[in-house]
Amino acid sequence: MTTAGMPVPGKRPCRAGYVRGMTMAGFLHATVTFPAVLFTAALVVVAGFWLLVLVGGADRDSFDGDVNADALRLGGVPVSVSASLLVAVAWLLAVTGSLALSVTGWPAALCHLLDAVLLFVALLGSWALMSAFVRLLTRDAGSGAGGPPGMG
Repeated sequence: MTTAGMPVPGKRPCRAGYVRGMTMAGFLHATVTFPAVLFTAALVVVAGFWLLVLVGGADRDSFDGDVNADALRLGGVPVSVSASLLVAVAWLLAVTGSLALSVTGWPAALCHLLDAVLLFVALLGSWALMSAFVRLLTRDAGSGAGGPPGMG
């Protein structure tokens, strides 16, 4: 497996417990390991919140008075919506990045370092995508271009 103490790329995946590459088992492993596990837990909380909203146990605007979303450039939509999408996009980026890293065959120390970088890339990438999306939504809402073509 190794040559002079160096791992041979393609012979052993980057993660010690990783299972069979791009399979369902590999996907599930990526969702419950660092860094995606942080976003997986947050995604479970988000899903629970929206289930409560669905059954009438909570209001979708519950957090609007508690957070100044304009400071984060996420104002113009309910905080619960922007935070939910922020978590979902960060989870998607973290899982995708973890899967991509797991099949590289790079040394484990490098993969662990890149996992820490991936945590911040997922957070910042998610925030950037959500702030652009919110700007697009609020711009369209202000111009009245929300209905069918020819009607707004």
